[in-house]
Amino acid sequence: TTSIEQDLANSEEDNIRNLIIDLTMKFPDPTIEQELNGYIKFNNMQIPTEEALNKMQIIEIILGEYQEYKKDNSNDTDKELPEISILKGLIGLKKFVNFFE
Repeated sequence: TTSIEQDLANSEEDNIRNLIIDLTMKFPDPTIEQELNGYIKFNNMQIPTEEALNKMQIIEIILGEYQEYKKDNSNDTDKELPEISILKGLIGLKKFVNFFE
């Protein structure tokens, strides 16, 4: 452990002792100290929730999501954009240019 980790551990132990004294209004109660230390150790445990994926699994997930997206949006590509007349297009372009002048 590094010096910083050791300092943090010592600080936690001091805080526990002070808390125990405050709770019991006497010298540290070994039972309470043991329970609090167990609680802190339990909270500091690192519990893996998922296994790390390898490169092949990541590629499979991405390809699967892409295929699903492509399948869901296949009908959208067949739709044509609504056409506007040249006059409406020019009027819109003129408004756009005038706005930024």
